[in-house]
Amino acid sequence: MIIDRYKIREQNETLVLSTIIHNASISRAHISQLTGLNKASTSAIVKDLIDESLVIEIGTGDSTSVGGRRPIQLSLNKNAGIMDNG
Repeated sequence: MIIDRYKIREQNETLVLSTIIHNASISRAHISQLTGLNKASTSAIVKDLIDESLVIEIGTGDSTSVGGRRPIQLSLNKNAGIMDNG
């Protein structure tokens, strides 16, 4: 059986977008944890969703107790699909 990698990518994109929709504010790392996708795949999918204006970066979250970078929080772009005719 040959698996169509584009179909898998589409399913993963839907999974990531659905995860963002169901969380008011979420980081890429948390999406990766919830979906089981690796961080690189998650970041690539999120980048595409941002490029398509479906998702927006809304600020930074709290750093972990061990330090490190503060996560960039993501949210569904509530204006996605709305056309400006003005």
